[in-house]
Formats: sequence, C-alpha cells, structure tokens
Amino acid sequence: YLESELCYPNIDLGSSYPARVPGDNNEKRPLPSSFILMANRGSCTFQTKVRNAQRVGAAALIVADNACRCSDEVAGLCNSRGATCEKESPFMGDDGSGHDIHIPSMLMSKHDAESIKMKLVSGHSVRLEIAWVVVPTKTVQYNLWTSGHDIHIPSMLMSKHDAESIKMKLVS
Repeated sequence: YLESELCYPNIDLGSSYPARVPGDNNEKRPLPSSFILMANRGSCTFQTKVRNAQRVGAAALIVADNACRCSDEVAGLCNSRGATCEKESPFMGDDGSGHDIHIPSMLMSKHDAESIKMKLVSGHSVRLEIAWVVVPTKTVQYNLWTSGHDIHIPSMLMSKHDAESIKMKLVS
C-alpha cells in the first residue's frame, strides 16, 4: 500500500507498506518482481494512477476508494464521517488516453480497502488475487458510448434489420 494518490510520476516506493526491512548495506530490499500496488483514490484521473503504477513496475493497481457508497453506509459497513456518501460507484473506464496502459486495475470499496490498509500498515503482508470470470456464450453484447455531437454517428447507425443480420452471423 502506498499512501499516495499516484497523481505524479515521481513515486517513492520506499514509503510503501508493509515496510521493507533494510538489507546488508542498509538499503531497502526491492519489491517482489510481481506486486499489486494499492493506492488511494484522489484528485487525478484513474488513467494517471494506473499509468504511474505501471511505470514503477506494478503488475496491477487497486485504487482504494476514499468515499462511502450510500448503500454501504445504510448497511453499517462504512461511515462518511460527515461527508456526503456517493450513490453510485465512480466510472473507472478509459478516458481515451489509456492506449499505453497494459496492467489491470480495479476500484475497491472504502470499507474493504480500510481493513487491508490496516493490516499492511501494521506490518503484515496481504495476498490478493484479481480475477475476472468470463462465461462463454454465443452472443456478443456491447455498449456504444457517444454523444449527439459526434459527426461519425450517422454512418455508424444501423437499422434493426442490419443489427439482426449481424447477430445471426455471430451466433451461427
């Protein structure tokens, strides 16, 4: 865990948790070759955070949320401590600048992240695995994100007949 928002490229991993014991020459031992970095959500974009984590050699990034979901607060899992809870999780997608990012990332809820951070700060190691379950199907679903100002949309729009034709080709 790095008590940082990862908003700037100059990152000092020497202050990460759990603290690393100095080696023979009193220098901190290097991080394992494959480590998952946890950093705080903050004021910069998720792409900036992930890019900076990738730059220091992280295999993945977990962004520790600093805001409670309203549903977690109602369930007693989180306390906003006077701040307004968030009704929805933030969208952690590519803003169009992530073409150079190659490591996975995820947002962890505040109440889950707090318990892991407490263990790490107290000197304990935590073993995490990030996994995505992909269930194979014969149907491809997708979302098209655009705006009414996109000049390419008229040529991309399809009639219902064209969409059914594409669906039949994918299923066959």
